[in-house]
Amino acid sequence: KMCEVFMIGNLDCGSGFKGGGVYCQWKMIAGEGWRVLAGREEGQTQIDHPNGDGAIWTHPIDLHYAVQSMQGWPRISVQVFTQDGYGRHQLAGYGVCHIPMTPGAHEIECSCWKPVGEGDFTRKYVGGSLRLRHEEAVYNQHDRSKLRTVTTGVVKATCTVIMKGFDEFGIET
Repeated sequence: KMCEVFMIGNLDCGSGFKGGGVYCQWKMIAGEGWRVLAGREEGQTQIDHPNGDGAIWTHPIDLHYAVQSMQGWPRISVQVFTQDGYGRHQLAGYGVCHIPMTPGAHEIECSCWKPVGEGDFTRKYVGGSLRLRHEEAVYNQHDRSKLRTVTTGVVKATCTVIMKGFDEFGIET
């Protein structure tokens, strides 16, 4: 018998991202002792064309995990993109946040950033954006500490965490 964790919520909105239409690709990152019983570990919101306050997505996330180890508690990794009037997609920001380890309803704010470097002047007028060669750098602090970045915006999410069976193993929730 294993412990179980349910994570039910939404990627609600994104603010501070410059560009036309805004959408978010997301992925849950969990340790080896975590197995998905139901739900999707990754997805993408629709494109929203905000009128000032930011993009509204209200994209559902509903996961059910079987847990063998508390190590590797899930994090959500996000990549926000903008789409211009010509249909070009540009990276607006990367972000990663821990899912709270306590049962109950939570609000999560995930600050996003993107890499900066040589040639930003050209990209401003020609288009395109710097992208990471290896996406693992988003959630691996050792790799990320070597990057030059700029803060771009915030993704907000709501999440209800339900924990089952932890008391049988002597783990207080």
